[in-house]
Amino acid sequence: MTLTASRLSQNLYAILDQVLATGEPVEIERNGRRLLIQAEHPGSIWDRLEVRECSVGAVKN
Repeated sequence: MTLTASRLSQNLYAILDQVLATGEPVEIERNGRRLLIQAEHPGSIWDRLEVRECSVGAVKN
């Protein structure tokens, strides 16, 4: 995703939260140059799964 610097300043915290949640970096264009915001250690999709209780086994008839 590429944003302008003014768009970044309007939604800074939401954009930072999005980068942390998805691990997808964001490019910022400023004066014809590009900057990159990315998480140092992006989380895995598996880290966002909820733990659920379940039973595994065969059903006897």
